[in-house]
Amino acid sequence: MRTRTIPLDRKCFKCGSSETYKKYNRNPVWYRFLKDDQFICNKCRNNLVTNPKWNSINSPITNPRRIAFKGRRVHLGYNPRTGTCSRCKRSVKEGDIKFTHIHHDLYDPNNPLANTRELCASCHAKHHAGTLV
Repeated sequence: MRTRTIPLDRKCFKCGSSETYKKYNRNPVWYRFLKDDQFICNKCRNNLVTNPKWNSINSPITNPRRIAFKGRRVHLGYNPRTGTCSRCKRSVKEGDIKFTHIHHDLYDPNNPLANTRELCASCHAKHHAGTLV
């Protein structure tokens, strides 16, 4: 009887993890990805194949092209954020902050991006508290 050996030193091609789902708490389950020698773990397979709309770029919750406008969510054709606070100059790229907020000074019903500025969470909270002009 022939037995099949499963290499235990596999790593996920996408995230680099060496752990994946174990079926019945025994054998790890790896999925082939693009080529025969590339494998992905169960978590990455769920994000890429099974339920791709919930990955970080296409998610309706974390989509950077989505802004709040007059109590509604508006999806734009491009990302209006630069990743830098217009007041304190802290940046997402530098690792100072995680994300920025689009703040509307005045609302223009025809243009959701008119009279806006990009603020970090701290400056945005200070502005609404009245300590920042």
